[in-house]
Amino acid sequence: MLELRDTELSSFLIAMGDISLKKADIEDNRRQVENESKLLLHLTRKAITRLVDLKGILLLLEEEIAGIETQKSYTKWQTNLEVMEFKQRQYSIESENYKELLSRVAYSPDINHRVLIDLLQHKTRLERKTKPVLETLRCYQNLPPDKTLATLAIEKKRREYEAASNRLEDLVQALELRE
Repeated sequence: MLELRDTELSSFLIAMGDISLKKADIEDNRRQVENESKLLLHLTRKAITRLVDLKGILLLLEEEIAGIETQKSYTKWQTNLEVMEFKQRQYSIESENYKELLSRVAYSPDINHRVLIDLLQHKTRLERKTKPVLETLRCYQNLPPDKTLATLAIEKKRREYEAASNRLEDLVQALELRE
């Protein structure tokens, strides 16, 4: 038989095993974090060294730029100024051409996006109002343009309607007789 002490001892051993496993996991994680931090430290030192080198190169380049003759920069500015004056003349001519084109097509500054939207909405409303009228007029398009011909066409349709109505009544009576 197991005594009470044996049960307590086995629980203690299991707990100690769990603790040692957790300790091993923590040690592994600590070693991994330590390795990552060493790598980051190494990369940071390399980046700082590279930054110092780049700052030195930048200082050298700034000294070279400061040493450029003023005549070279003056000719560059002069060339840029000439190009800009040419472009200004070109744009002025294009602007005048566009203004002339707008006046030829009767452009008005009163026309803007809001006005066009309002006109479109007004057109849509008018189309909604006229659509039923157009549908009504379409049924009269097959009629001849002369009044007498129109009355003849109406009379012909009326006869066709009466004949169809008579045939339907005959069919209904024939079905009633069968039953």
